[in-house]
Amino acid sequence: MAGQTVCPRCGARDSFMKGYLPETCVCRICLSQLDWREIPGCGPDCKAAPSEGELAGAPTPQSAQESRPGGVSEKRDEADGGR
Repeated sequence: MAGQTVCPRCGARDSFMKGYLPETCVCRICLSQLDWREIPGCGPDCKAAPSEGELAGAPTPQSAQESRPGGVSEKRDEADGGR
């Protein structure tokens, strides 16, 4: 289960959206504009940052593509007519 973000000002859970200024998040409830580092458990995208345990079990984009039969490069060759 992914973590939750909690607004330090009003206590609302998972209420952040990306702010206008770089590295800022805005609470949709109290409209507080905070640096994402000021929000416990928040990542730079204003969503809950995955924990280390979740990162260890997640497949990397490269390994996910390798496990898929008929990779992207083969499909491109078919679209080009085998050129």
